[in-house]
Parts: sequence; C-alpha cells; structure tokens
Amino acid sequence: MTVVGGIPDGVTVDERDLRRTYAYRVAAQDELPERIRWLAANALAALDAEDPERARDAVRELALAVREQG
Repeated sequence: MTVVGGIPDGVTVDERDLRRTYAYRVAAQDELPERIRWLAANALAALDAEDPERARDAVRELALAVREQG
C-alpha cells in the first residue's frame, strides 16, 4: 500500500486521486454560484500544486465565501 507522504495513517494515492476527482466534479456543478466554483477550482489547483501556503489561503478564501452565502 502506497500512502501519501509516506504516512502510514494517511490515505493511499488511489484514494487521494478518487477524492480529488470527486472534489473537481462537485466544484464544477452548475448549481453552485460562479464565485464559489471559481474559488473551489482555485483551492483544488493549489492543493494539486502541493503549495501549502497557497492552499491554506485558497481554502480560507473559499470557506469565507461559502459562509457569506449563508
């Protein structure tokens, strides 16, 4: 079993890929406001780039926008 980052309690590479595919599908749904879709895509791109600072900022911005949607 290959795990992400070599951490035994982490997810496998296959599981990570499945989760990422699902996340992209959810983020692209037309029912979501355009701003939320754009911010979600930006957050996923930052995660894919494995840039922790950029990912943290992008996820924070997405979370705030979702909260504002109420």
